[in-house]
Amino acid sequence: MERDARWMYEELVSRYRSYYLQPRKVLDREIAKRVSAGMSWEEAVESLYREVFGAEREAPGGEVEGGLEAALESLKRAEGELRG
Repeated sequence: MERDARWMYEELVSRYRSYYLQPRKVLDREIAKRVSAGMSWEEAVESLYREVFGAEREAPGGEVEGGLEAALESLKRAEGELRG
């Protein structure tokens, strides 16, 4: 859970970079508001992540559709296309 929250935090920083000169400062302030309202740091990050990205992204560790074998086959096909 901590690893996923860290990953989400860094993704949020990347997104905030498009809008703010000091993205970490703005993000940390928003997280602090939620923590002071009773959320844990991880819950606050996950909540903000869902607000910013909605369902368009999922943190690593989620299920891969078709499983690992399908993902591997997809990568092999992509590699073959690159090689020509």
